[in-house]
Amino acid sequence: DKSFSKIGEMDSVPALGFVTLSAATASDLGFISKASAKKIAKAAVATLLKTPGHKSGFLPHFTRLQNNKIVAASEYSTIDTALAYLTAYSGTAMLKLNSEKGKILNKIKGLDFAAATKDGKITHGFDAKGKKISSCYEHFGSEVSLLTLLAKLKNEGTNFSYASTPPVYGGRGFIMEMMPMLY
Repeated sequence: DKSFSKIGEMDSVPALGFVTLSAATASDLGFISKASAKKIAKAAVATLLKTPGHKSGFLPHFTRLQNNKIVAASEYSTIDTALAYLTAYSGTAMLKLNSEKGKILNKIKGLDFAAATKDGKITHGFDAKGKKISSCYEHFGSEVSLLTLLAKLKNEGTNFSYASTPPVYGGRGFIMEMMPMLY
């Protein structure tokens, strides 16, 4: 969503997880060697693990990767955290990078879902000052599904509630199409 920003101004935190998963997939499809995929994945995961987060453990939406600083006014996003960690976890599992996978799982286990929940619903996260954002993911779709999966990896046993059931609020698009990428 920042396609017109210069590289280094608004680097997407979830992209680090997607790079890991993409490298693993590219290796499985024979586009790159397993050794190259592992090198790419290890570098992406190392940066992801160093990304500064909110005290609840949730990650920022944007950073400047050159100095690993949070972009001013960037929120700490629950869904971006889910996208980053779930794709990195899947990619490291595919590549059998057990050390990196374990470190990601430790980060997931450190997430404070109670701090990011309001009336049984998962919020969008925290603003740049660290205050909980009042908006919640209230409709059936990938956001709630991915965040529930992340909570289950932590062994939270959480099922976040939502106000609507299928069909997906507002149609299809990325709201429903993000979840199947992990299957």
